[in-house]
Amino acid sequence: MDDAFERLGLPRRWSLQVGELAARYKAVARKVHPDRFAAGPPHEREAAERMQSLVNDAHAVLADDRHRAEHLVALLGGPSANQDGRTPCGFLIEVLEWNESLEDGTLEGRAIDAIADRGNHELATAGMALDAPNPDLTLVREHLNAAAHLAKLVERAEAVA
Repeated sequence: MDDAFERLGLPRRWSLQVGELAARYKAVARKVHPDRFAAGPPHEREAAERMQSLVNDAHAVLADDRHRAEHLVALLGGPSANQDGRTPCGFLIEVLEWNESLEDGTLEGRAIDAIADRGNHELATAGMALDAPNPDLTLVREHLNAAAHLAKLVERAEAVA
């Protein structure tokens, strides 16, 4: 598996500073940018294009909190959402109630904002756990699954609104 952290020369941690990520991306992208190889042989230009694509992909993964968390779980050998669909205890009952409110048209803007905040909290909980020594990847997976459920619910609610 390609390690986005390694590709950009960053430590493997969920809590990255935006400026730190931007600086590393710019530094690495500058070194491999295809324009630097424009006068070179075709194989060098093609290699630079492939490398730039990998650098761009690494940046895209690390710039998104949920993708960065998922990437860390995979790098650490944890379960994917397909392998482990569990969520925190009682969570699915809450989601069922919110879905019912969405279906009957009683889910309002403030409630949607609260659901989005809950999703951000679930993601932050997973991220903080990932930054701890020897993270419990099953627990992290539960929180990431919850965050994903909530993001989908918010997306559906915003589409209806």
